[in-house]
Amino acid sequence: MSLIKYCLIVLAGICTITTGVFAGGDLVPQAPAEIAVIYQDVNLPDAWNVILKWSAKDLDGVRKATGFKVYRSTTQSDNIANYTMIADVTTPLQFPLYKYTDERLPKGIYYYIIIGYNSNGDGVRSSIKSITIPQSNSGGDKTFVFATNPNLTVKPGEQYKYEAKAKHSVSSNNDHIRYAIVDGPAGATINELTGLITWTAPTTTGAYTFKIKAYLDNDASQVIYQTWTVKVSSDNSGGGNDKEGCVVVSGTIKDENGNAVTTGYVTAYAIKTDNGSNTYKGMFKVAFKNGEFSMRISAGTYVFRVDGEDFTGEWYENANEAAQARTFTVACNDTVRNVNFVVTTLPAATYYRICGQVKDATTNTGTFAVVYFYRYTTNTNVKTGEPVVVKTNASGEYCIELSNRYNYIAMASKGDNTDYLPQYFDGVSTPTQATLLTLTANRNDINFSLSMRKQYNNGFSGQMVDSAGTGVAGKVVAYLVVTKGNETVKERYRTVETDANGNYTFSSLEPGSYIVLGIPNNKPFVPGYFKENDYAALEWKNATQITIPENGMYGSQVVIKLRVGEGKKGIIKLGGGTKELGGTPNKGGNHVQATSPIPGVLVVVLDNNNKVVDYTFSQTNGTYTINEIGFGSNTVIADHPEFVGTKSVLTFTPNQIVVSNDVVLQRNSTTAVPEEAVSNTVLTPNPVNNNVHISFTANTATANISVVNILGIEVYTSTIQTADGVNNVDISTANFAAGKYFVRINIGSAFTVIPFTVSR
Repeated sequence: MSLIKYCLIVLAGICTITTGVFAGGDLVPQAPAEIAVIYQDVNLPDAWNVILKWSAKDLDGVRKATGFKVYRSTTQSDNIANYTMIADVTTPLQFPLYKYTDERLPKGIYYYIIIGYNSNGDGVRSSIKSITIPQSNSGGDKTFVFATNPNLTVKPGEQYKYEAKAKHSVSSNNDHIRYAIVDGPAGATINELTGLITWTAPTTTGAYTFKIKAYLDNDASQVIYQTWTVKVSSDNSGGGNDKEGCVVVSGTIKDENGNAVTTGYVTAYAIKTDNGSNTYKGMFKVAFKNGEFSMRISAGTYVFRVDGEDFTGEWYENANEAAQARTFTVACNDTVRNVNFVVTTLPAATYYRICGQVKDATTNTGTFAVVYFYRYTTNTNVKTGEPVVVKTNASGEYCIELSNRYNYIAMASKGDNTDYLPQYFDGVSTPTQATLLTLTANRNDINFSLSMRKQYNNGFSGQMVDSAGTGVAGKVVAYLVVTKGNETVKERYRTVETDANGNYTFSSLEPGSYIVLGIPNNKPFVPGYFKENDYAALEWKNATQITIPENGMYGSQVVIKLRVGEGKKGIIKLGGGTKELGGTPNKGGNHVQATSPIPGVLVVVLDNNNKVVDYTFSQTNGTYTINEIGFGSNTVIADHPEFVGTKSVLTFTPNQIVVSNDVVLQRNSTTAVPEEAVSNTVLTPNPVNNNVHISFTANTATANISVVNILGIEVYTSTIQTADGVNNVDISTANFAAGKYFVRINIGSAFTVIPFTVSR
């Protein structure tokens, strides 16, 4: 044995020496672990690929492999001399995972071993892994296939027909093939013997999914499936293949051991090239069951991605980024089979017991409530699925078991009792500022304190939609920009959940001016602030403010039209922190600039065509990460209603993979407004015909006076110099249309709003 000193950590160029004892040969890598082998049909006569995936062992940083040698043999043997070295793999997919594809092999049995190496020599070889190709009932078996493609369009009320035909080359004759509908719209029928499908389309437009199977009546284990979607539309000819579904793509999803993955979905991303840079846009998506999928796409160039709850999502084949994925260029009437994925399954979930109590903030006693745990993916912190819900007992106590496969944002509310304000953990009123819970142990401190809201007979409603006007589900946040009154504003944020069609309603709001933020549940939709007759703004300063009086509903729908993220994708990973300028000093008390983290900052990346690449909200500790940004010039927007937003242009080059970019924001001066700045406001007459008179008390200052209509559009504006005491302003309303209006008087940071009605 020899005493060896080695450098574990290098900080500021200084090597920290740690002493350890190793046998001289123990510095070579250990045998790789978790080796998986699976074969893949490549659509060539008698040719298959074999995919190997394995994990490196790196126990102490010294014995780490710098590469792996892959050996193959056609005879089983423990003697390395009987194997041929076929690859030297030095680049991992994502450490510690490595992968190698042995391409275009004929049928047969193959044996593989893998040996890691570093500067100290070759390590211990792996166990022998074998595979036989082709295997029965696998992606490489092309003996049973559908030979026909269905029609994809039909006019409302017309009859839809498709005669499915399958072929089985092994069966003695095709008379044994039978057909059945697995899933389809009401009224659809299929002839078991001929495969003829008939269906009368409804009189309304829409999309309807069919799934059929073909099987052998003398061997029920021989079965294949075909899935497609029919569009009912008056804008098509009713028959024939349309360009939006003229290519059939199918394949399998298996784990490292060759087992079919139960559930998940496959997405086809269309690639568009502009000045040498690729843009990836999710165009087609299909759910799969029992490890098989089939989808229809239009002609073009694509990459494919698979995602699911029980495995790590990846691009085809085994790529970490879209730019590294294998591409497919397809034309109408093409059939692409065997787009087969081999995925890494996630460890079995561990469940932790989460407990807490909900109290009434006024009495400090427990109260009945409903607690929601919204699930977020652990690797990307993207919201997924429905929340897990638990009701408390009469004392406000609850417990629930949650899986560590997700992170969570917790929220408590009084259910249908709107007299109380909902609250997110820990003590905030918006999900963007909530603490993201990562479960590593049982917890009994997820507590809430619900306050009663002051009741007003007011509010507003609206809808969150896409560019076509289709509803988008998610959350909507109303942010109080300015208010009247001299009490502290306890609820500057109000958050509601939309229904499935994006509809939402706010009621009993603190009177004042609001900006409204829409947050979709799912990408590729991008959050944004309501902007009248336009796409939602990415910066709150560009939002349309709406004015809510003490009594009455805002008179029009607040429709938030969301953008879609369709900017240029790439391999750049951008991350950093969002911090407050002049924030709270650190523990040492030495730094007062940019030290307080800001959660809930909306960070958006735009490409050089001002299209959104991606977005995220900063976490509780102020950190943010955005992946897959393309090369070239990109604009990074950081925005939060309580701060002055920033916009910076960053240029990314091919030699960059990870880029650090901290964002520093300065807090707005606009806060809750004391009423004394503008007081004793009187407006006469009301209703008004041709002229309205306003009197108010103020100090000597510059006052901005404006009138907005029920849509929030400014129809009058002026600037006056006020004097100490009572001030008088007359505004002609002769040209105003009949309806409801609001006068806004703004002096410095003071703001007051008075509603009135024009009557003809």
